[in-house]
Amino acid sequence: MLRTFSKVHGLAGLRVGHGIGHSELIGALDRVRLPFSVSRPAQAAAIAALEDSEHVARSVESNHAEMKFVTAELTLLGVRFTPSVANFVLVDTGRDCEHDFLRLLEEGVIVRPMKLYGFPTSLCVTIGTHEDHEVFLEAMRRVMRSTIGASR
Repeated sequence: MLRTFSKVHGLAGLRVGHGIGHSELIGALDRVRLPFSVSRPAQAAAIAALEDSEHVARSVESNHAEMKFVTAELTLLGVRFTPSVANFVLVDTGRDCEHDFLRLLEEGVIVRPMKLYGFPTSLCVTIGTHEDHEVFLEAMRRVMRSTIGASR
């Protein structure tokens, strides 16, 4: 099992994680990792984060609330999505995801087109702050009103 400290612990910029597994698997991972890949400050922050259960609880609560908000708004837009318990939602616009990705990017919103993963009409949308979602949803409304191939 591999875990990051990115979302729930709020340490995404430090690029730190942890893992547990069979000694042979851990040995294989250790052989391909970069030397000095995690700084001392990042290690200290990760150790402190493990002890901050209140922050984790707030993060999980926020993620649940924001997931509910985003999916409710997508439903109102008539946009399909795959129900999720993670920190992202797979949004199926029913259109070319590369086009919608580029249109959202023009709006200042970064999502991940999922064509390379076998979902040619889907975008991966990360659950973040309420303010981020307001911006995303307003941009999504404009993008969904547009036709493929048309510019603003």
